Amino acid sequence: MANIQLEYGENTITVHTDDLPDGEGHTVSFTVIRQMPLEIGCPDTISDGEELSVTVTSLDGPVEGATVYVMNQTGLTDGDGIVVFDSYPEDGFRISASGDGYYGTYKTVDVEGASETSSDHTIALAVFVFILIGIAASLLKRK
Repeated sequence: MANIQLEYGENTITVHTDDLPDGEGHTVSFTVIRQMPLEIGCPDTISDGEELSVTVTSLDGPVEGATVYVMNQTGLTDGDGIVVFDSYPEDGFRISASGDGYYGTYKTVDVEGASETSSDHTIALAVFVFILIGIAASLLKRK
């Protein structure tokens, strides 16, 4: 068994042996592509309504033309590896990035402010419904 360190990009591996039972030598070649990993640069947490700037880099610097996904939105990075989104889900989301010749990646981003507001509205609605049920029940008792 041999361990081979692959370079990034296309690698051709050739194996030859003379020690097979048929007495003949055999050679096998195959190509393996080692993709460079992508990295997503952006805050782990952003404020609700804040513009989201995403930078995609790899070992050799910014990646131009990488596809970045934020839920149902897609953007392509510019020459500096940057794409900007001005809308996104309120309760946190996953960003993923991919590109030709690169190993894709993802990152989760939390949104401050949106979840608490949403929870506050839910609690207020529940209290309002409870009060209405109480009023309706007292009106029904009077009849």
